[in-house]
Amino acid sequence: MRYLVSILSIFCIFTSSCMQMYESPKKGWESAYKTTEVSKYSNEELVDHFQKLRISQTIPVPLHITGALTEIVKIPVGKDLISDIIARIEPQLIFVNSLETILEEIRTNKDNFFTNQKAAKLCFGLIASLQPDSVNTQDKVVAFLKNVGNIFIDKFENSPSVISRNEYMGNVFTVDYSKLANTIYSQFKSAFDIIKKHLTDILFQFGDTIDGYSSATRTISVNNSVLKLSKVTGPKLCTSGIYVGAIASDRDVTIDERLFHEILHYDHITLRKEPIDGNIFSMSKPLIADGFNPSYTGILSSLWTNAEEFRTITGLFFRSGHILYAKQCEYRYQSEKGSGLRYGHSCCYCPKVPAYFLNLLSGKCGITVHLEDMREREYIKQHDDL
Repeated sequence: MRYLVSILSIFCIFTSSCMQMYESPKKGWESAYKTTEVSKYSNEELVDHFQKLRISQTIPVPLHITGALTEIVKIPVGKDLISDIIARIEPQLIFVNSLETILEEIRTNKDNFFTNQKAAKLCFGLIASLQPDSVNTQDKVVAFLKNVGNIFIDKFENSPSVISRNEYMGNVFTVDYSKLANTIYSQFKSAFDIIKKHLTDILFQFGDTIDGYSSATRTISVNNSVLKLSKVTGPKLCTSGIYVGAIASDRDVTIDERLFHEILHYDHITLRKEPIDGNIFSMSKPLIADGFNPSYTGILSSLWTNAEEFRTITGLFFRSGHILYAKQCEYRYQSEKGSGLRYGHSCCYCPKVPAYFLNLLSGKCGITVHLEDMREREYIKQHDDL
């Protein structure tokens, strides 16, 4: 019988390619920035750069959140998530801050020839470096910026860094930097305001009163307290030698695990704006086809609350008729950390975890299920889902 169980385990791993691994779509400039810039950041720099993506820099970050972020970037999947978010927002933040500096320089020094010359050159260079969609806002604004930029760039032969005072004299084009600076300010100020508002709409802030994520205020909140939830601890349960499940016990869910969970919500809902098809009941039929007991799928919402929580914790979600697996999930974080996996989103105590659920995680999702107690205990099946 144990030989049969081993064969089934091997078969489960062999068929793991049936479940699609999912990664959030990335723009070209985003991936390039992650490779060329973010990858060079130390763990301490990752924490610092991530914290600078907040709505306001004047409100201090709670110490327990900084400590949790320090732990998160030590774990591979945690470091990857933080790096992805930095790569998505930081280039936009740099662009907006650069343009704001130029506009302010023009506003306060409109009559200074050399200031206007410098501001104009900087503005041309900034526009020339603008890639489609690098400013993540409405298409009409990007088109407007590109159009204005191309007009200026054509006049200056696409070489803003080598413009000289007398380069376009005579019948070709007369450089009047004061007039040009005023034109830049008047045309770009309105576009800049729209871009800045869009960027502000995806920045986040931290809270410490509850555990949760509010998309309305973009607040990632984790309180500084001990939270106990059901975690898969073992021992393993067997009926007539067949592995049927494992024991779950109340264990601490640490602050870094909880913060990683809330950052994932922010990433899914606000930053990526990724919809999930249907609701948690949409998972039922595919899971039953994958060997799940119908009685288990009937209590999915009781255990996991909703499809977004199920995805954030387990990585599993339903889209276009298929179950997909997102690599960035709380379970992978806990697994790479060597921690026990929590069983469910609810605070209710769940004493037993079915084997088909753990097999799906370990076989098809590649998550190591860490057990405190590896013993096998004979289990007399009663009227339950095991």
